[in-house]
Amino acid sequence: MKETTSAFDFIIPVSLQKGETISIELAELFVNHLKIVQEAKHGRVKISRGNLIYTPDKDFKGTDYLTYSGESKQGIRKTGMIVFSVGEIVFKPRARLLIQLGEKLIKNESIALTELVKNAYDADASYCKVHMNHVEDKQVGEIIIEDDGWGMDLDIIRNAWLEPGSDNKEKVVKAKQYSEKGRLPIGEKGIGRFGVHKLGREIELVTRKQGEDEVVVKINWEDFEQHKYLDKAPVSVSERKPEVFLKEATGTRIIIRKLTRDWTRGMVRDAFRAINATSIPLTYDIEKYEQISKKKPDPNGFSALPTIDKTEWIEDIPKWQDILQYALFFFDIELENDQITKFNYTFRPWENMKSVKGRKVSEKDEPVHSILDIPDLSHRKYFPLEIPKGVAIGKVKFQGCIYVRDKGILKLALDKPTFLSDYLNENGGIRIYRNGLRIYDYGERENDWLDLDYRRFNDPGVKVSNNMILASITLNRETSSGLIEKTNREGFIENESYKVFKNQILYALKLVELCRLSDKKALDETSKPKVETESVLKSIDSLKSYIGEKITNKKTQEELNFYVDRVEKNYTFMYNTLVKTASAGMGWGIYIHEIEKIIKEIEKA
Repeated sequence: MKETTSAFDFIIPVSLQKGETISIELAELFVNHLKIVQEAKHGRVKISRGNLIYTPDKDFKGTDYLTYSGESKQGIRKTGMIVFSVGEIVFKPRARLLIQLGEKLIKNESIALTELVKNAYDADASYCKVHMNHVEDKQVGEIIIEDDGWGMDLDIIRNAWLEPGSDNKEKVVKAKQYSEKGRLPIGEKGIGRFGVHKLGREIELVTRKQGEDEVVVKINWEDFEQHKYLDKAPVSVSERKPEVFLKEATGTRIIIRKLTRDWTRGMVRDAFRAINATSIPLTYDIEKYEQISKKKPDPNGFSALPTIDKTEWIEDIPKWQDILQYALFFFDIELENDQITKFNYTFRPWENMKSVKGRKVSEKDEPVHSILDIPDLSHRKYFPLEIPKGVAIGKVKFQGCIYVRDKGILKLALDKPTFLSDYLNENGGIRIYRNGLRIYDYGERENDWLDLDYRRFNDPGVKVSNNMILASITLNRETSSGLIEKTNREGFIENESYKVFKNQILYALKLVELCRLSDKKALDETSKPKVETESVLKSIDSLKSYIGEKITNKKTQEELNFYVDRVEKNYTFMYNTLVKTASAGMGWGIYIHEIEKIIKEIEKA
């Protein structure tokens, strides 16, 4: 018989009522030499036809356990432990519950992967590598997630990782126990591991804590479907000498096989976009990017690194610096409670925009200096923003860049403006980060959480839409406790803190839009194709002269002039208010052309 070095290959938790007899099927795991190694202390045990039968003592209530051993089909000696929780009436979760939670609680594969990346961050890792191999074929494909974090030992696996909804991280946050890298856990609900279940049916986890052996956990979700209750579903847990994390290395590697679906090129690109966006960008200012990117990596920093064997699927994804160079407007703002404490706005024209000048506005400059107090935007008139008791948001950092989408302007810098437009359509919006890690699903295409597109529809000349802006909001984990993530990972619970938070951001953006307005107007006047208006005004003047010369009846003359004056007045308003705004389309040029035709028809009459 072959021997293994494992502590326990299987750990099976079981819940039952006082006096209840329970039968546990072990025949699938062991075919020969099944025997009890350590007897239960508070109950009777017998083995019959591959089943282990346990009956607790009459008045016993609490936890009991036993260990057993046997020989597998491959002739390998295996050991296991069964932990019995004996009490009154208890919940008996179905084995398929974990599968359902993985499928329903995690929205899509991209979020599933980012949840696993967050777990690496919480383990104080400096990186998390995500490699996809043959994922286009779910039968042979695999996804490997690996980090260099703390790793886990057998005790943590038993009492935390195998406990869905574990409150270990929540306790750390409440106690403000910072890690060596100065981190508080981002996840605290104990459900991030459900991301694994969303991705594949077979899971192999290898992990190693400092100074310990490796622990190997194997889960086959198809086995779970064959067992009625969760406490009957076997999980293979074993220890071994290090094979993955050698010498002093620590960390966790998760290998996911038998994928739940065939991945497409679009799914992979969405996943890469999500993983790359897990960490906050280095900067939104292209002039600072090169300087910052040359600095040595922060020893306490964290990065997510996705790779794939089919490199042709992702080779044309634009790099961050390629996108930044086409932004024209930049901002860097800090807010706290009802005050904007820092405000920096920059307009930086491209080199070939010789006729417009760049400028900067800070919190010391007017008109911003006089309007740093944040009002309550739910009122039309000015009302100061009140911070209700219990609201906890802390200092907020808001930074980003804004683009123009007018093709006439974009062609000054791009041969194919669709390159930038397509990127902004996919990635535009305002994202939220907490201690450097992204909170989903803010900034995703389907979540216009600030109603930016609706605002622009109502005020197109001033407001910015999601596909014009790349921006991030940074929160501190400790001081933003009032902003509570939903269990399904789709944003914050919409409580009082969240309402105040949205108000803060919308007002800050309003000041940016105010500063941008005059710069955009100057840009339009010098860079956009001009709409001809002189011919219309000359036609109106010639019409007035014609009326004066040809119409002898003063009353008729006055009436005609009254209507011509109205046409001139309305046209001038339309041109100044609509054509010159940032969102003016060529459609208004068509209207002007039609007015010109009408005037000529009047002259002919």
